[in-house]
Amino acid sequence: MIRALAILARVSFVIVCGPALIFAEPASPDFRLDGASDLSLRADALYRSDLSPSAGPTSATSNLGSLAPLETLSLAADVNDRGSSYFAARIGPMFFVDDLEDLGTGFTIEGAFGFRPIRFLAIEFQTGYFRGEDDSGSSESDLWGIPFLINAKVCLPLLFLELYGGLGIGGYYIHSSADTGAVDDDEDDFVFGGNAFVGLGVTLGPVLVGLEGKYILTSDVDGPFGSEFTLEAFAAMAVVEVSF
Repeated sequence: MIRALAILARVSFVIVCGPALIFAEPASPDFRLDGASDLSLRADALYRSDLSPSAGPTSATSNLGSLAPLETLSLAADVNDRGSSYFAARIGPMFFVDDLEDLGTGFTIEGAFGFRPIRFLAIEFQTGYFRGEDDSGSSESDLWGIPFLINAKVCLPLLFLELYGGLGIGGYYIHSSADTGAVDDDEDDFVFGGNAFVGLGVTLGPVLVGLEGKYILTSDVDGPFGSEFTLEAFAAMAVVEVSF
């Protein structure tokens, strides 16, 4: 009797609990704490080039590297954006050649106002003062002049550097004099002339500081005692240019 009751109890247990054991969902072996999926998504976002579903995983360092050229280009644009107009001052020694080779080393001072219709081209109006003397012989010679020129300048920005070159034409007012000791004479003339130049500067915000070489040539100039000469010279100048 007791054995029959025990068998009946086992059968009843199987009938009652069997369906629950059969249809129960097995526990997942991939155990996670609450919030772990959120942490996983955040970590994955660090290695994605964007947050769109189609974007594939990439290295975070490659993302940072891809931004570096953009930062470099932005810096270059800031450096080279120096305004559309400028004032320039130039000063340096002047070396006379050909007809005026007897003159000693002179000097030149220039001032210019320019504007840039486009980034790589500048048009400027230039004037100034130059002078040369010769007192080494029995006679003394003196020459000075004032240029009135229009220059066209091509500019090539290279990060914080600027390479430029150009040509200019206009007029030169020239005063020349000679003194032999017994007699002296002087003459004034206004002649056509031009210049060619190249330069290299360092840009510091709106300011450019650099060096410029220039060649100057004019038509025939009336000189003292009925003489004629051509003004031909080279100049090496320090340059300061302020844009606005």
